[in-house]
Amino acid sequence: MNYINVNIDHLGIISKDLKKVKSIMESLGFFSGDFTQLNSGISGETSPKNIHYMMNNTYLECIESKDGDYLSGYLQGNTGLHTVVLATENIKKSFQDLKDKQYEISEILSAERAADHGKNKGVAKFDWIKVENKFISNTLLGIVEHKTPELIFQSERYKHPNGVFEIEALIVNCDNNIIINDFKILNEIASKGEMRYLKKLLTISVKDSFGSFKPRLLEEKSKYVGLIFTLEDLNILKNILIQNKIDYLENENKIIIDLQKDLNLFFIFKV
Repeated sequence: MNYINVNIDHLGIISKDLKKVKSIMESLGFFSGDFTQLNSGISGETSPKNIHYMMNNTYLECIESKDGDYLSGYLQGNTGLHTVVLATENIKKSFQDLKDKQYEISEILSAERAADHGKNKGVAKFDWIKVENKFISNTLLGIVEHKTPELIFQSERYKHPNGVFEIEALIVNCDNNIIINDFKILNEIASKGEMRYLKKLLTISVKDSFGSFKPRLLEEKSKYVGLIFTLEDLNILKNILIQNKIDYLENENKIIIDLQKDLNLFFIFKV
């Protein structure tokens, strides 16, 4: 296992059945605002439905894909975490840096959606670049600049009943140094600011396990295989899981939930 430092703005679960994803997340004690429609800024694309699970440092976007849309090409199954969006505070500079390093990229796209994440509501606006990911198949990679950050990272955001307040790390099925170095290059291009980010990427391989839990790493699925969440009290989460009859493993002061059948992911919770 190996940690890489990153500046991830948000992560995206793509699914053909967003209501099922929402039901699973709620059974684990997560809370989201209402469904919204995303205008991605990609010409000719319809606006997909999405929901968001906000954290102090990042957020998890769950977005519904319909056959033939720009998201469907990434899915290898019904649901998976296929999207990683890095953060920048200067999208024009990042665009030029990507061009200079000969990445295959889109033009700068302007996107917007309704923001229902807490007390402050309105229309969230973003500029972003779609980056062709040459080294990790079945993944959508982007770089984004927030135009309305006060709607995304707000002090009075919705809280999760399970007490989760942060995503500590994204877990990637990867022991390839080319992929690792590419992430490092892209992280340098995505300019740093004072905003809060998901800071860690944990790479694992087929030989790795988490105590008694050994993930099923399927090459044809997404290489983004798990998330590590930080919460206030494991007992709060355990009570929710017991009430909702959710199976879990407890190992070394961590709770592990295997969601690989439904979400192609596993979740690790720690204090």
